[in-house]
Amino acid sequence: MKIMETTIKLRLKSTLLLFLLGVFITVSVAPTQAQVTKRNKQTKKKTKTRDHRTNHAPENEVAIDDSYNNIPINTTKCSEQKLQEILAPATASSSYVKIDCNLTLKRNNVVTKRLIFEGSKASGVTCDCNHAKLDGGKNTVNYRKDMIEVKSKKTNEQTWIKPQYITIKNCNIIGSVRIWGMGKNGETAAIKESSKREPIESKHVLRVRNNAPRYIVLDRISITGVGRNPLYFAPGVTYSKLINSEMKGKSEKVGIYFDAESAYNTIENNYIHVKTEEDGWGVLPAVTDRGWPQIALDGSSWNTFINNRFSNLNNGGIYFYRNCGEGGTIRHTPPEHNTIKNNSFYYNKYKGGKPAIYLGSRDYGFKESTFGHCDADDGRPYGSSSSDKDYARHNKILQNQFYNRKIYKQIGGQFRLVDATLNDMIKTKGESSNSPNNISNNEMID
Repeated sequence: MKIMETTIKLRLKSTLLLFLLGVFITVSVAPTQAQVTKRNKQTKKKTKTRDHRTNHAPENEVAIDDSYNNIPINTTKCSEQKLQEILAPATASSSYVKIDCNLTLKRNNVVTKRLIFEGSKASGVTCDCNHAKLDGGKNTVNYRKDMIEVKSKKTNEQTWIKPQYITIKNCNIIGSVRIWGMGKNGETAAIKESSKREPIESKHVLRVRNNAPRYIVLDRISITGVGRNPLYFAPGVTYSKLINSEMKGKSEKVGIYFDAESAYNTIENNYIHVKTEEDGWGVLPAVTDRGWPQIALDGSSWNTFINNRFSNLNNGGIYFYRNCGEGGTIRHTPPEHNTIKNNSFYYNKYKGGKPAIYLGSRDYGFKESTFGHCDADDGRPYGSSSSDKDYARHNKILQNQFYNRKIYKQIGGQFRLVDATLNDMIKTKGESSNSPNNISNNEMID
């Protein structure tokens, strides 16, 4: 009996000691109300910062950090020897020159060599042409080649070093300009392999964006196309601009092309009037209302087009789509979250049915899925491999003006020339997969 009483007392003492120890720890460790408030504020601040750094990207898109930390500054001026190399006539064996210094040309200079801005050595460089001519026209060594290339430098099979913060201004370019990272277009071997590398959760979007040029500014330039796309933003190019410039001449395809996974770019205060051609389907009467437009957004997102003037619109203005399977590459990002605001579209002779702005211009149906290349990217549960639809959604089409547009419509069994409506100017193909979009405050003007 005594043994039992002793055991009970020991247990009570142990329980009491554990209780007192717990109270001591709680008092010593538990935060005060002021500490709790401070911690909550810090947590909210961290969460807000993290949300800002992801740029509010949708689930199917990966955003990159757009901070301006560690901006490269290149203070080196091009030497006289370098300038002589640039101004020497292009030959088959010496057709280009790499620019890794701040270049200033004279107005009467004519450059026939291609200017290449490659890798980190070109970062922070400014090229001021002072309205000099970069001539890649007919009968030149570089005819139908890109007269300016801003490109990443490949170091091995998995790594590229990108150029950043480059300004190119006051150039009169006969030919074309291309900005590219892992590949010149969406069908190159490196882009194709990357697009389907992971079997389930792809890291392709992050990969191509982190390896492509960013913060490239084209300011007050004139590009006269001679057949190639006059301006090309290749896969993954981000945070770059064409401003205060003119796009003209001719193109066998589009005026400005935004390839897959490019994003956060700006086209502002430009005059864009390239003579484009019909695409392969468009030559078939009554088969398609597509053409090669002034601007193509092929799986490109979060771009801004503001205060631009468009004409030469026989094959359309700005078209949103996502190629399915072309070249075997999976396109991941839909043409989403783009802003088209306060642009002017001028018509003169064209009376056909192609719209100025076309959401889901391809949205592949039977004919393209059957006779096209949509099955070439099959085998993965993401992007255009899992769906051939365009998914042009969450775009803003605001405060744009459409001038002098007449259109032939069938009325009472006859085709008659009538005033176009906003529904003729802004079209959505396949609304079930190409909506919602914010389309408001646009205006028809005689």
